[in-house]
Amino acid sequence: MKKMNIALFVLAAALAIYQMANGQTITQDTSFYRNGVVMQVNTYANGVRVERCVYYPTGELQLYQEFDPVRGLQTGGEYWYYRNGEVEHACEWVNGYAHGWAFGWDEIGELISSQVYVQNVLIPTDQYYKYFRSAEVESEADPTTGFVTRR
Repeated sequence: MKKMNIALFVLAAALAIYQMANGQTITQDTSFYRNGVVMQVNTYANGVRVERCVYYPTGELQLYQEFDPVRGLQTGGEYWYYRNGEVEHACEWVNGYAHGWAFGWDEIGELISSQVYVQNVLIPTDQYYKYFRSAEVESEADPTTGFVTRR
């Protein structure tokens, strides 16, 4: 198994060098567990990572992340999954910062937590409306559900 892993690594490196020498960019890289199951897949656009998927050793999706296609900073959704496929945690990212609502669920899909982040700073949910006030609409987080309601 060790010789096969080394051979696969050498083959992947040779392919990457060939692609770069011919003006091509890598569009995807894949890592594997020792048992041969995919561990991680990174997807690239114009040489910048735009997506990352991480898998459990048994093959189920564990983490999905999105990245800005220009700067490569984490931007968009981040989703953690239980082995049964239910979402465990979801959060929005902007320019490399957790920014917006983050939710947590138990293994049967029941919402168990909600939090608000502003540039990686956790904001108490009951203080949400103070940070996101606008002249047209005031909103406040419902403490029982964590969702924003308009007043």
